Amino acid sequence: MIGSPIQAGHSNENHAQTNILTAALACALAFTTTGTQAQVVNSAEAQAIAQEAYIYFYPLVIMDVSRKHFTNIEAGKMFARGPMNTFSHARTFPPATFRGATHANFDTLYSVGWLDLTKEPVVISVPDTQGRYYLLQMLDMWTDSFAGVGKHTTGTGTGDFAVVGPGWQGELPKPCSESTPRLRSFGSSVVPGPTASRLRRRS
Repeated sequence: MIGSPIQAGHSNENHAQTNILTAALACALAFTTTGTQAQVVNSAEAQAIAQEAYIYFYPLVIMDVSRKHFTNIEAGKMFARGPMNTFSHARTFPPATFRGATHANFDTLYSVGWLDLTKEPVVISVPDTQGRYYLLQMLDMWTDSFAGVGKHTTGTGTGDFAVVGPGWQGELPKPCSESTPRLRSFGSSVVPGPTASRLRRRS
C-alpha cells in the first residue's frame, strides 16, 4: 500500500546526516582493525578517515532519501513523482518550484522513473520519435550517468533496452548496462517552437 509522500525538510536532512555519520564511523572503525589485531589510530587520523567516509557515502544516502521522497506517492498525484518501476510523464513544462533536477529546462518535457533491480532486470521500451531529439539518462545511486538511450546513442526508432542489476544472469534483449540495485532514469524530450508556445500558455 502506498502511503502519503515523505515531506522534505529538517527531518529528512537530519535522518540523512545520521545515516552518513553512522557509515563514516563504521568505516573509520574498520580501518582501525586488520584481522584480529587492532591498529593504533590517533584522533586526527580517525577524524580524517571519518571525513573521507562521509564524503564517499554521501551520494548513496542522499539518492536513497530522494528515491523515497519521489516514489512514496500514487501515480499522477504530483509533478514527476510516482511509484517504483513507473515512469511519470510530465505533460507540461516544470513549474518554478520543481526540484527534481538541479537545473530543470523550462522548454523540455520530462519523464522521471526510479527502477528497482533487486529481483530482476527492468526492460524499457521506447517509441519511434520520428527524429525528435530525446534522452533517457540512467543514473546509478552514486549519481553517475552510466548509460543513455536517445538520439545520439541508440537513435530515434523503437527499441527495448534491459537495465540489469549487479550479478544477475539470464537472457535479455539489448542490455543497456549493469547498475546499482536501484537507479534513477531521467528522460527529457525537446519541444518544437509552436508546441512549446502552446504548452507555455497551458502551464
